[in-house]
Amino acid sequence: LKESFDNTNQEAERVAARIEYIIKKGIYKPNEIAVLYRNNYQSNRIELELTNKGIPFITYGKLPFYDYIECKRIIAVYRFIKNSNDEILFKRIINIDENTYKIFYELYKKSNKSLLDFAISYNNDVISNAVKALITLKKEKSNYTKARFFEVILELLFNNNFKQKQSERIRILKDLIVESELLNEIIINYDEKEKPHGVNLLTIHKSKGLEFKCVFIISLNDGIMPPLSQNPEQLEEERRICYVAITRAKEFLYLSEAEWHYINGIKKKLKPSLFLVEIKNKIYDNMTQDTL
Repeated sequence: LKESFDNTNQEAERVAARIEYIIKKGIYKPNEIAVLYRNNYQSNRIELELTNKGIPFITYGKLPFYDYIECKRIIAVYRFIKNSNDEILFKRIINIDENTYKIFYELYKKSNKSLLDFAISYNNDVISNAVKALITLKKEKSNYTKARFFEVILELLFNNNFKQKQSERIRILKDLIVESELLNEIIINYDEKEKPHGVNLLTIHKSKGLEFKCVFIISLNDGIMPPLSQNPEQLEEERRICYVAITRAKEFLYLSEAEWHYINGIKKKLKPSLFLVEIKNKIYDNMTQDTL
């Protein structure tokens, strides 16, 4: 089955909806399903949609996107604004060493105050200033656009000082938050516990040697698969990689492409992959069109 979409948000929504349908109907179990992609960053929107639907998933070769510490800290602020007495979220937000926090926490437990009331009067500038900033954030949230509110959180947590890899993930998270309506669902539903069984999310390279009954290959676009500026040898290698992805499917294969993508923070319009044309000419016409 092949589908085309206007953008990667629509693509992720549709893929997650199909996976949800497949699982609910008992057609395939979560661990019999795989979503394959060319680059690791492409899983982020799928993770978002699966999280929203309460579908467990396993990522190969990387942490789930929302488990990276910078993502956890940013999301902690959104969560803490909703629940200002959550001790775990508070600890994640406040940037102090373990011993200092332990002393603070022991004194807080002995007091009769709420977490915020105790923290704001506590004799530690890092803690009290952070709490004041959080209270201000909560009061003024409605005055900010989603993009500006995110930037204010970065100033609070990191003083806009982070490493390159962190910066890339933060940029991706900002795009997801600004574009998507699902942030509240992430805040409410995201489960950080280890998921031993679930839908398999992995790059095509990681999938080599594996097989799944049901395979989704997403974002088959020129500029991603294959990347741009390919010489004949590189193009042939990309074609081989595409073949590897296709042959991971034992029973059902789903291919998709999206016109608009965010790549390195820039919105780009991409054509469908030339491989899709080749697949249609050589294979697709002979494939059974499933109705999943």
